Amino acid sequence: MSLFHTIRNVQRLREISTVLIRHGFGQVIEKLGLEYRVLVKKIRKSPTQQFPQLSIAQRSRMVLEDLGPTFAKLGQVLSTRPDLLPTAFITEFKKLQDHVAPISFREVSAQIAIALGQSPEQIFSVIESAPIASASIGQVHKAVLRDTGDAVVVKVQRPAIRSRIESDLDILYLLARLIERNIPEARMYSPVGIIEEFDNAIHRELDYTIEAQNIIRFHNNFKHDDTVYVPKVYRELSTRNVLVIEYIDGEKISDLIRTAEEKHTIARNGFRSMLKQVFIDGFFHGDPHPGNLFVTASNEIVFLDFGMMGRLDEEMRDELADLLIAVINQDVSRIAQILAQLGIGTDDINMRVFRNDIADILDRYYGVALQEIDLSKVMREMMEIALKHNVRVPSDYTLMLKALLTIESIGRQLDPGLNAVQEAKPLVGQLLKERWNPQRIFSHSLLNVKNLSLALRDLPGQVHQILEEVRHGRLRIEFEHVHLERLILTLEASSNRIAASLVIAALIIGSSIVIHSDRGPMFMDVPLLGIIGFVSAGIIGFVLLLSILRSGKF
Repeated sequence: MSLFHTIRNVQRLREISTVLIRHGFGQVIEKLGLEYRVLVKKIRKSPTQQFPQLSIAQRSRMVLEDLGPTFAKLGQVLSTRPDLLPTAFITEFKKLQDHVAPISFREVSAQIAIALGQSPEQIFSVIESAPIASASIGQVHKAVLRDTGDAVVVKVQRPAIRSRIESDLDILYLLARLIERNIPEARMYSPVGIIEEFDNAIHRELDYTIEAQNIIRFHNNFKHDDTVYVPKVYRELSTRNVLVIEYIDGEKISDLIRTAEEKHTIARNGFRSMLKQVFIDGFFHGDPHPGNLFVTASNEIVFLDFGMMGRLDEEMRDELADLLIAVINQDVSRIAQILAQLGIGTDDINMRVFRNDIADILDRYYGVALQEIDLSKVMREMMEIALKHNVRVPSDYTLMLKALLTIESIGRQLDPGLNAVQEAKPLVGQLLKERWNPQRIFSHSLLNVKNLSLALRDLPGQVHQILEEVRHGRLRIEFEHVHLERLILTLEASSNRIAASLVIAALIIGSSIVIHSDRGPMFMDVPLLGIIGFVSAGIIGFVLLLSILRSGKF
């Protein structure tokens, strides 16, 4: 990392510390040791008593807003993780939006010229200077192609946004490592792993060629479905920084004016399309909020903004189908078993208590008619139970849950009588038929036989290699003690304090001897070296006492 980047990161750390203090999180700065890293001499604590009307979740959301687009996007991603955060934080982080002023049209034109090798005037007969949408990574302009006369939208990435995001990611990785080091109870949630997931997600959003490919794949999945319309991508005019797609003339789904019967049909089609994406295609829109959903004059649903997409392989879809079937059948043991299998790092889960908590949820719906069950509420409660028992669900599952709940909520606004469980029942029947399809069973069996034959083929060679390692004395066994790192840190801190105490004692004893000797340079009839020794011992002792008081372990 260059000196310029290092200085910029230190300045950014100081800015982050200031924002945290302003919103009453001064104790977090001290616990993470940031006051030393950002060269802050003194931190004025902002006690939470100054914010009696605001919850910790609200103040956390305000911190992310003040820190800018990258942190706001991190909050948006975390709002999809009910397995990591309590409901209050999820609710607050869902409010985060990209409040960024649009860039000038001159900058837009320059970006298009650099990306496509031609000026906008050469490509478009018309391009509107005012954006129709603006976000943290890019903004969108309406245009007309000069060659074909097609109405299109041009998505242009902000200049220098990559470097800003890279700088913020460096800071986030540093903060995540500090959290893991200084807050032991947070390690089970893997803060560094969360930032790695966010890093991958935001880099996918930064590459518009990935979004173009997502649109094409989505189009292929719905090419035989007349209830969903997917805009055309102009691949020859799309790069990493510029994306050109078909302009759709439709109404935002939240502003829809239709008859009650039409709204009922649109709501069902929207929810069924999301079920198809999740359980059949394994490729789904990860952010279907009202701003990304339009309806055409022929009542086709149009999904927009394909930067955040979720992916589920066949095994993951089978697990989800099993979970859905278990919820509908109210099979407590099966639900607990599947949730534990889905989770990460759940070796020490108490299955008996876990099953009892799930049973408590399902008991509330005992005897309730299927059409009266609120599936979104049931799934949210399941995620809260998973969080309580430290079951960390993979991000693709939680993104899927957020997408389904969002689309169900939009559907209920259009048609209050929409019932997710009722709509999902035909799909469950289809999934069961596919599960026991003879052709599918045969293909899976054939694959298992193939994998077994490969394993048997490699087994003799692997055994021979192990025996050779033993014969030459090169066989090594590695093990990891789960809490060894914490013990090492404690011993290092104790050793440093003992060493400092010995130095202090030596300075005091040596200074006493020098003073009684009455030799060397004198200051006010006292040997100067003795005075220096006592002052040095006092300074070191004060620093040692301060570090002990800060640690809170005395």
